[in-house]
Amino acid sequence: MHCNVIHALLDTHIAFAVTEPTPLGAHDLKLIIKLLKKLGIDSHIILNRSGIGDNSTIYQISEKSRIPVVAEIPYSETVLRAYSKGELFKVPGINDIINVVESVGC
Repeated sequence: MHCNVIHALLDTHIAFAVTEPTPLGAHDLKLIIKLLKKLGIDSHIILNRSGIGDNSTIYQISEKSRIPVVAEIPYSETVLRAYSKGELFKVPGINDIINVVESVGC
Protein backbone atom coordinates (compact mmCIF):
# COMPACT_ATOMS: atom_id res chain seq x y z
CA MET A 1 0.00 0.00 0.00
CA HIS A 2 1.30 3.41 -0.92
CA CYS A 3 2.70 5.58 1.89
CA ASN A 4 0.38 8.46 0.93
CA VAL A 5 -2.62 6.24 1.64
CA ILE A 6 -1.29 5.33 5.07
CA HIS A 7 -0.42 8.96 5.80
CA ALA A 8 -3.93 10.08 4.80
CA LEU A 9 -5.42 7.59 7.25
CA LEU A 10 -3.40 8.71 10.28
CA ASP A 11 -5.65 10.04 13.06
CA THR A 12 -8.69 8.74 11.18
CA HIS A 13 -11.42 7.09 13.24
CA ILE A 14 -13.79 6.08 10.47
CA ALA A 15 -13.41 5.44 6.75
CA PHE A 16 -15.80 4.93 3.86
CA ALA A 17 -14.35 2.60 1.25
CA VAL A 18 -15.95 3.59 -2.06
CA THR A 19 -15.77 0.84 -4.64
CA GLU A 20 -17.45 -0.36 -7.80
CA PRO A 21 -18.58 -3.86 -8.80
CA THR A 22 -15.67 -4.67 -11.10
CA PRO A 23 -12.75 -7.08 -10.67
CA LEU A 24 -10.39 -4.14 -10.06
CA GLY A 25 -12.83 -2.56 -7.60
CA ALA A 26 -13.09 -5.83 -5.67
CA HIS A 27 -9.31 -6.24 -5.64
CA ASP A 28 -8.68 -2.73 -4.36
CA LEU A 29 -11.48 -3.06 -1.79
CA LYS A 30 -9.82 -6.15 -0.33
CA LEU A 31 -6.53 -4.25 -0.03
CA ILE A 32 -8.03 -1.20 1.65
CA ILE A 33 -10.08 -3.36 4.04
CA LYS A 34 -6.93 -5.21 5.05
CA LEU A 35 -5.18 -1.90 5.74
CA LEU A 36 -8.14 -0.39 7.61
CA LYS A 37 -8.40 -3.47 9.83
CA LYS A 38 -4.67 -3.38 10.52
CA LEU A 39 -4.95 0.28 11.53
CA GLY A 40 -8.07 -0.40 13.63
CA ILE A 41 -10.22 2.06 11.69
CA ASP A 42 -14.00 1.58 11.74
CA SER A 43 -15.13 1.14 8.14
CA HIS A 44 -18.15 1.13 5.86
CA ILE A 45 -18.47 0.34 2.16
CA ILE A 46 -20.21 2.52 -0.42
CA LEU A 47 -20.96 0.78 -3.71
CA ASN A 48 -20.55 3.29 -6.52
CA ARG A 49 -21.71 2.64 -10.10
CA SER A 50 -23.95 -0.11 -8.79
CA GLY A 51 -25.20 -2.34 -11.55
CA ILE A 52 -22.28 -2.07 -13.98
CA GLY A 53 -21.01 -5.45 -12.86
CA ASP A 54 -21.72 -8.20 -10.37
CA ASN A 55 -22.74 -6.45 -7.15
CA SER A 56 -22.75 -9.79 -5.33
CA THR A 57 -18.94 -9.89 -5.38
CA ILE A 58 -18.79 -6.71 -3.31
CA TYR A 59 -21.47 -8.02 -0.94
CA GLN A 60 -19.49 -11.24 -0.48
CA ILE A 61 -16.42 -9.21 0.46
CA SER A 62 -18.61 -7.16 2.81
CA GLU A 63 -19.97 -10.26 4.50
CA LYS A 64 -16.59 -11.96 4.80
CA SER A 65 -14.93 -8.84 6.23
CA ARG A 66 -17.93 -7.92 8.41
CA ILE A 67 -17.90 -4.41 6.97
CA PRO A 68 -21.36 -3.29 5.85
CA VAL A 69 -22.32 -1.87 2.50
CA VAL A 70 -24.12 1.23 3.74
CA ALA A 71 -25.19 2.72 0.42
CA GLU A 72 -25.37 2.07 -3.30
CA ILE A 73 -25.09 4.73 -5.98
CA PRO A 74 -26.48 3.39 -9.24
CA TYR A 75 -24.77 3.98 -12.55
CA SER A 76 -27.27 6.06 -14.50
CA GLU A 77 -27.62 9.07 -16.74
CA THR A 78 -29.51 10.81 -13.91
CA VAL A 79 -26.51 10.50 -11.62
CA LEU A 80 -24.12 11.67 -14.33
CA ARG A 81 -26.23 14.73 -15.15
CA ALA A 82 -26.74 15.67 -11.49
CA TYR A 83 -23.03 15.27 -10.76
CA SER A 84 -21.96 17.31 -13.79
CA LYS A 85 -24.31 20.13 -12.75
CA GLY A 86 -23.14 20.05 -9.13
CA GLU A 87 -26.60 18.93 -8.02
CA LEU A 88 -25.46 16.12 -5.74
CA PHE A 89 -28.67 16.14 -3.71
CA LYS A 90 -30.48 14.83 -6.79
CA VAL A 91 -28.24 11.74 -6.93
CA PRO A 92 -30.22 8.59 -6.04
CA GLY A 93 -28.79 7.06 -2.86
CA ILE A 94 -27.17 10.27 -1.62
CA ASN A 95 -29.57 10.49 1.33
CA ASP A 96 -28.45 7.03 2.48
CA ILE A 97 -24.87 8.23 2.47
CA ILE A 98 -25.72 11.45 4.31
CA ASN A 99 -27.67 9.50 6.95
CA VAL A 100 -24.77 7.10 7.52
CA VAL A 101 -22.23 9.91 7.79
CA GLU A 102 -24.45 11.76 10.26
CA SER A 103 -25.13 8.60 12.28
CA VAL A 104 -21.43 8.03 12.92
CA GLY A 105 -20.94 11.61 14.03
CA CYS A 106 -19.01 12.96 11.07
